[in-house]
Amino acid sequence: MYQNEKDKLATELAPEEITHSCTKKKTIKFTDYAISKYVPSFIGEDKKTRDRDIVSFDRSSGIKGLKLVCYRSSKRRVVMMRYWHDNKSKPYTFGEITVTFGIKQIRDQYNELVKDHQNNKGHWIKDPKQTQELNAKRITKAIVEDALELTVNEIVEKYLKANLPRYSRPGTLTTITQKTFTRFLIGYNKRHSHLKFEDDKRGYGRIDFVANIHLRTVAPTSWEDLFNKFPSGTGIDKSQKERSVYDSDIGKSLIKDLTTPMIKNYIEKNSQSVGQKTNLQKCLSALYNFALSNDYLTNRKTDINPTKFTIKKIDAPLDVEGNPIYENKNSKYNNSSFTRDELVMINDKAIEGRKLYPFQPEACLMIMATALREETVKKMRRQDVDYEKGIIKIPGGINKSRETTEVIITPPVLEVLNMIDEQLEKPEFRLYKNVPWLFPTTRIDKKKIFIRSYTESDATRLKTLRGVWTYITSETGIVGAIRMFRKTYARMSKIELGQTGKAKLLTGHQQDSTFDVFYDKGTIDEKKEYANQVSNIYNFIKHKKTG
Repeated sequence: MYQNEKDKLATELAPEEITHSCTKKKTIKFTDYAISKYVPSFIGEDKKTRDRDIVSFDRSSGIKGLKLVCYRSSKRRVVMMRYWHDNKSKPYTFGEITVTFGIKQIRDQYNELVKDHQNNKGHWIKDPKQTQELNAKRITKAIVEDALELTVNEIVEKYLKANLPRYSRPGTLTTITQKTFTRFLIGYNKRHSHLKFEDDKRGYGRIDFVANIHLRTVAPTSWEDLFNKFPSGTGIDKSQKERSVYDSDIGKSLIKDLTTPMIKNYIEKNSQSVGQKTNLQKCLSALYNFALSNDYLTNRKTDINPTKFTIKKIDAPLDVEGNPIYENKNSKYNNSSFTRDELVMINDKAIEGRKLYPFQPEACLMIMATALREETVKKMRRQDVDYEKGIIKIPGGINKSRETTEVIITPPVLEVLNMIDEQLEKPEFRLYKNVPWLFPTTRIDKKKIFIRSYTESDATRLKTLRGVWTYITSETGIVGAIRMFRKTYARMSKIELGQTGKAKLLTGHQQDSTFDVFYDKGTIDEKKEYANQVSNIYNFIKHKKTG
């Protein structure tokens, strides 16, 4: 306040007490030392935490509007300036302060901008921000041009870092496919033993890194770390005849130079069975499509996809008795199914094996009673069971068709569910109620049983039915595979219901070639009617309650 009207025109400085009440603007010197020693305050005047702290440099910088921006979460320190152009205040970022980027680089960058963007009066006649964006586009274009000369191995690294994405659909490949493809791409090598595969709730595969106790190596921190520890050609498993793409000569070729003869030759050298050759071709096709979708093949002289060719199947040779000798021991089961008498024997031995292989017999019987695939059953959760509606909801993420479907809780299915509940009531398995899986593994670490991230992981679910199936086949003398349950169910359903469409509704087959041309979507009530009718065939699935 002025003491009188004359004081309004006075030229003297303000009184001392008013000078002391003015807030002095915080600045720091424009030196690398000052920047490194500056301690940002992320607490505002309102006493609330802020995400960043902004402080101006003093006049020693010679650059108007120059500021240091410190970020709380990332700890980054970025130098930027605010300038006026076209009557607007705009930001320009010089870059992040690092060991190799400091005030010298900022001054050089600023001086270059002044030459082309300011007039003699120091006004910005060209927009530095616009120039920066144009330069970024040029850099991106240069990176793409360099990428056109990438080798197959470099594409393999990028493909793995991207977590093996699908080509035509969103998401990543499933765990089973990821295991197969990574074996072809970087396997037959010690590096593959450091990978852990899991599916998320959507059915997307995820790859993590683990330590290897036998090799006495710690878990890699990244894909770069893995390839630094095991570069191309090192750590190869010499007991294997195959060589992965990453350890072969084809990996050193440019991706744009691949030809069909090159790929065929590699497949013939590194595959023995027709099935393995087919899977390897699918793997290389997925890798090539990844390169195609990420513009790594723009410089290729032809649009022909070198991975598109047919792997011819050969007739199985005959033994001395004239029976086919299958290259895969399970191939002979492709068109086979069980008889009802065999199913009864399998059921009886499965129930006997419940003490030896807890939860495996129940999973085996669930496959028998529902025609679900083994991988689907092993990923079922207790929350999927709806007793009130009488269905088990199968999420699309664990279903081969990727479509959500329902399984009717028929008397045989209910019997299996009761067996599971009975197992969970046993003292040694009561803690397993904390596990969400319908079929938990017995290899659970009980010290971690209350850690949610552990119990919901793949580490706590059943992974194999090999133990109980070996027991059943050895005790009964029955020759077959678990996947034959699905074919058996389909055949018996068709006979019982008299129509392919009704049977197909229960098994969930999608392809016409798999289950005739006729297809009927049906309602849930129809599905219940058909399922209960077919369940009469499986009325032998019963058990005596054990203690």
